[in-house]
Amino acid sequence: VYPWAWLPAGDAAFYKKPVITYDGPDTRDRLKNLPIYVEENNIGQLATTIKYLCENVDRRIELGIKANEELMNDRAGIYNTELAVSKLNDIFKKAIK
Repeated sequence: VYPWAWLPAGDAAFYKKPVITYDGPDTRDRLKNLPIYVEENNIGQLATTIKYLCENVDRRIELGIKANEELMNDRAGIYNTELAVSKLNDIFKKAIK
């Protein structure tokens, strides 16, 4: 869940995690069909969406795969090349250790 910004959405999508974000015009223009959108500042809708994904594992996995496909096929406005993603993956692996 990231209410605003594009890079964290790309990071999550790379690892096939579903992305929930607020539905701002600039965010929709950039991320297109990658995330699940909720109304800006609608905490109830955000909570309901999080709860739904927590309780529906198959749907959560499906939406994570969809987000990854949007990212990897350059259908989202997030800068992406195989080299950049590979380097980010190495950085994350080192950071986790």
